[in-house]
Amino acid sequence: MKYNLDCIRAVLMALETCLTITKTEDEDGTWHFEHNEIWLQKLCEALPNHNFADVVYSVEKLEEAEFITVVCEEGVEDYPEFHRITSITYEGHEFLENIREPKTLDILKERAAKAGSVALSFIGALSHAVCLDIALGKIVG
Repeated sequence: MKYNLDCIRAVLMALETCLTITKTEDEDGTWHFEHNEIWLQKLCEALPNHNFADVVYSVEKLEEAEFITVVCEEGVEDYPEFHRITSITYEGHEFLENIREPKTLDILKERAAKAGSVALSFIGALSHAVCLDIALGKIVG
């Protein structure tokens, strides 16, 4: 399979919305915080414009790149429907910020095609350069 950068961006943006923290309070006033996670199946359902295979593959690659944290139910590692995404890492948030704008992503895809590489590490490094070029006014539009 190939990376689908549009799907990777959509996954990160959906996770940013879905992954929340809930605060509860005991009778004695003690606060407890719970990270709300999302099952991979629910994430796929939340992204109807992307096919299941692209979403699953994107999640796998984002986990391998350490951009997200995924937990598997014990004993079922080979079954993606039993995977829970629990968080976006700091690096994942940094990457998302650099590809958030559709214009930036379009420029990244164009430059990556010229370079012949869509490796996430390359896209991450390239995204810094593109964002800097936009900020410095070297890219207008």
